[in-house]
Amino acid sequence: MFIKRIFYCVFSVCFFVLAQVSFATNKKPVLVLTEERAIEIALKNNYDILSKKEDIKAAQSVVNQAWSKVFPNISIGANYMRYEDHPFIPFENNNGYSVEVSQLLFAGGGVINAISASRKNLEAEREGKRELENNISYGVKQAFYNILLAKEVERIRNETVLLAEENLSITRERYKKGESSHYELLRSKVEVSNSKVQLIKAKNLVKVSRNFLKILLGIDYSEKIEINGEFNYH
Repeated sequence: MFIKRIFYCVFSVCFFVLAQVSFATNKKPVLVLTEERAIEIALKNNYDILSKKEDIKAAQSVVNQAWSKVFPNISIGANYMRYEDHPFIPFENNNGYSVEVSQLLFAGGGVINAISASRKNLEAEREGKRELENNISYGVKQAFYNILLAKEVERIRNETVLLAEENLSITRERYKKGESSHYELLRSKVEVSNSKVQLIKAKNLVKVSRNFLKILLGIDYSEKIEINGEFNYH
């Protein structure tokens, strides 16, 4: 019976240790975000930015195609024929090579117009990408500092709860000594209740703000993030 107890204890300890190791292994690392890092991730994962990059590549290809009509078109050919024991041809191998060069001399301004139009379209695509990047960067910055503001509000609300609870404790002692009225005691209790409600709202605001930033960054809701920054009042 004693040996069974020892075996059971050893087995329980090993199971607990293995469970803790497995939990630590599967635990996702926290993504620490500065303002610059958040913008970098958002620009990298944003679908519209990725799509715009493909549009720029396509526009660049059109420009290259338009310019290709300006330069000469060179084609090189080669052929080989073998004559073995031919009664009328004295040589066995026949190698032939050809080089053809063609140049567009006049197109009525069509080539120049095509180049100009394609370059303008390429610049428009690039400008659209820059504008999109600026809008995304601004949105990420706003969401980033909204989290800092929400965390500051949460901190203030938490301090308000502590002060209200301390005031309630003082008021309760004074009420026991007859130095405070029942109305003052009830008012202190209401202040504690109201301050806790405000703290819950502040915590929810932090959570919502974090999730909104995750949407802008293109990361999963389950990803744990930590904001590394300060909220300035200036």
